[in-house]
Amino acid sequence: MYFFHLENCPHCVEQRKFHKELKDKYPELKILMYELSNPESNEFFNNMINEFNFSEFEKSRIGTPFTIIGNQYNIGFGDSETSGKKIEAMIEAEIAKKKQ
Repeated sequence: MYFFHLENCPHCVEQRKFHKELKDKYPELKILMYELSNPESNEFFNNMINEFNFSEFEKSRIGTPFTIIGNQYNIGFGDSETSGKKIEAMIEAEIAKKKQ
């Protein structure tokens, strides 16, 4: 799981708290964290989102946190019942793919 965030982003802080739940439920999950104020992380982030072929309009709406699992992504974080459920579904889909 790629997790792109900003230290001062309140939604990023909430998602980082949620990561503890994910690690308990999916101990094999590797969370790679990239702080976007770091130029190298920002460059990597831009390379990653380019793979999704977003339109310029879509790119203008991208924010933090930005999570990538496999070929799926999630933008933002509400709480464990909204964004958290989507992130878990992305993890489950990736686990299912690897079992095939």
